[in-house]
Amino acid sequence: MHRLVVAGVTAGILVATSAIAVAALPVTVAPNHGSPTTKFRVDFDVDKQLSGDRWYTVEVVSAVTRNDCEHQESAAVSYAPKGSHVAVVLRPVDKFRWCEGVYRGTIHLDRRIGCGNPGPYLGPCCVKGLTVARFTFTVKP
Repeated sequence: MHRLVVAGVTAGILVATSAIAVAALPVTVAPNHGSPTTKFRVDFDVDKQLSGDRWYTVEVVSAVTRNDCEHQESAAVSYAPKGSHVAVVLRPVDKFRWCEGVYRGTIHLDRRIGCGNPGPYLGPCCVKGLTVARFTFTVKP
């Protein structure tokens, strides 16, 4: 299998919010150019223990928004031990074909916290976390 390091990856940069800093994850995508029906594989190493209350979300979006092609897609990695290698396959699920053009992707570490008003427990809230990596891929005819 060939893996290509994606241009635009934020490897080595620290992303910070408040007093929490998260090092950017190195990420690869294969292929980095594809057709409207290509399945794109996004690989990275997990630097945090993932479980029911913490997961990575991998998202891509294109500037092209047409009704006949998929302009955004996402996938979640909900369980993985710290230090493990994971791969997410992105495919155009709803429209069965990607729009042509550049897709910009992000990986962020999300978490679930208890929230609600005092009194009865109203259930967990999901918090979109820090962006820990960025990547791109291109769809050509």
